[in-house]
Amino acid sequence: ANYNSLLFKDKLVVLSTLNGDKDNKKLNKVKNFWELLGSKVSIMDPVEHDKVFSKTSHLPHIIAFALMHYLEKELGEKVFKYSGGSLESYTRIASSDPLMWKDVTVSNKEAVLEAIKGFKSSLNEVSKLIDSEDEESILDFLSFVKEVRDKQLFSDGTSWKASEEDS
Repeated sequence: ANYNSLLFKDKLVVLSTLNGDKDNKKLNKVKNFWELLGSKVSIMDPVEHDKVFSKTSHLPHIIAFALMHYLEKELGEKVFKYSGGSLESYTRIASSDPLMWKDVTVSNKEAVLEAIKGFKSSLNEVSKLIDSEDEESILDFLSFVKEVRDKQLFSDGTSWKASEEDS
C-alpha cells in the first residue's frame, strides 16, 4: 500500500453531533480515531458548522465556480492563456466534484445564500471605492484586508509562508 502516514497530522477535523450530545461514546470513538492519525479535532454544533463553513468553504467554491463561468463566457479559450499561473491556483477548487457541491448548496441553502449576500456587499464596497477614484481609500481598504489576512493566517500557529505571488 502506498500511503502517507502523516497525511492527517496536524490537520483540523471538525465533528458535529446530530443530537448535540458531546459526551456520547460514538463521538468519542470517532474523535479518538482522528486523534490517533494526528489530527486536531474540534467538536462543533451542527448549526454553527453550517454557518462557519458556508463562509470559509462553501462560498470560496461558489466564487471559484462563478468566476470560471464568467471568464469562460468572456474569454473562452483565452482564460488561462494570459493568466500567468495565479488564476489556475485561484480557480483550482472550481474543478471540485459538481455533484458534491450541488448537494452542499442544496443542503445548506440558507447559510450559503447568506454568505453570497455578504460577499456581494464586500464586492459592492470595493467597487464603490474603485469608482470613486479615491486612491487613499482604495489603498486603505487593500492594506487593511492584507493586514487582517496575514495576521489571521499566522496567528493560528500555521507555519505557512506567503509566496512572492501572494505579496
